[in-house]
Amino acid sequence: IISLNPAAARIFEYESKELIGQNVKLLMPEPYFSQHDHYIQSYQKTGKAKIIGKGREVIGKCKNGREFPMWLSVSQVAFGDEIVYSGVVHDLTTIKEAELKLQESRNRLDAIITTAVDGIITITEDGIMDSVNPAAADLFGYSEAEMIHQNVSMLMPEPDYTNHDRYLKNYKNFGIRRIIGIGREVQGRKKDG
Repeated sequence: IISLNPAAARIFEYESKELIGQNVKLLMPEPYFSQHDHYIQSYQKTGKAKIIGKGREVIGKCKNGREFPMWLSVSQVAFGDEIVYSGVVHDLTTIKEAELKLQESRNRLDAIITTAVDGIITITEDGIMDSVNPAAADLFGYSEAEMIHQNVSMLMPEPDYTNHDRYLKNYKNFGIRRIIGIGREVQGRKKDG
């Protein structure tokens, strides 16, 4: 390490002076710590890059040994006859924690929807069924697999069957609501007609 900015020192929880002159692998957990010098030598001999010239998610290691996810982009820079490598690091800890919380929330919502007594169907903007809970499949007499990726209009008698896509377009383009955000009594059509 020949230089680093204060943000990089802060991410790894070091003082800048502690890192200057050290091998950058100090900031990597195993197996990267042991393999790092080989990666550089291999790149210098073959030109095949594992990370140089690319960006990817890797694991970093703080001074206290704590490991964290980070995005690392490494560039090769020529200064006269000297080649140096510049790494840009972005700590992904907050993003990963948010992703985990979002996934946990989705899992809870999926559990609620799956076990709900009422039929629940979600559709895309184009009216394609994206998810169907068991109660909805049972209500209409289809299996969930028969409903997923199909247009929700298959569950409607005429004239809604024919007009449904137009209703969605009118809502999407002009905000004209027939049922979205309103709710009303309508007729459904089961698999047996």
